[in-house]
Amino acid sequence: MIYFSESPTRKNHMAAVLALLCGLAGIATFACANFIDYGAILQTIGIVFLMIAVILLSRALVKYTYCLQKADADGLDELAVIEQRGQKRTTVCRLLLSDLKQTDVCTAKTEKVLRRTYHADRIHSYCLDLFPNRVVYLLFEEDGKRIVLRLQASEPFMDMLERLISE
Repeated sequence: MIYFSESPTRKNHMAAVLALLCGLAGIATFACANFIDYGAILQTIGIVFLMIAVILLSRALVKYTYCLQKADADGLDELAVIEQRGQKRTTVCRLLLSDLKQTDVCTAKTEKVLRRTYHADRIHSYCLDLFPNRVVYLLFEEDGKRIVLRLQASEPFMDMLERLISE
């Protein structure tokens, strides 16, 4: 049973623009490599630019959905993050809300200070934008491991999360 589901919208297309620029830079360095004596160096730089473009483009094409739901197996409340690439939907994260220890909401300016306070074994970022305006940090402790989720969640999502935690 799903209590609340949210798919944040992309506010800026920085990843797509950077992917395009890195792809163009990679192609340009390959073209210039033909006219220089040590063209292998430029070809290597071009390959690096093209790899960065592919990584940024794959990030630009992904969509996330955050679901607050009741688990099927044991009936406990959980947070699930579903990744969608084209038509393929995959659950990439599923954590029990009973393991949630701390929640913090911050702006882009205060994020660096907040990030330093979290000491975790794993940090997962499920934000659509490269530089979001508002970020939510969720600290989970599961089996002695500290897991931090970085989400781009809205106020209604956080209100529902707080209601489920307080029950």
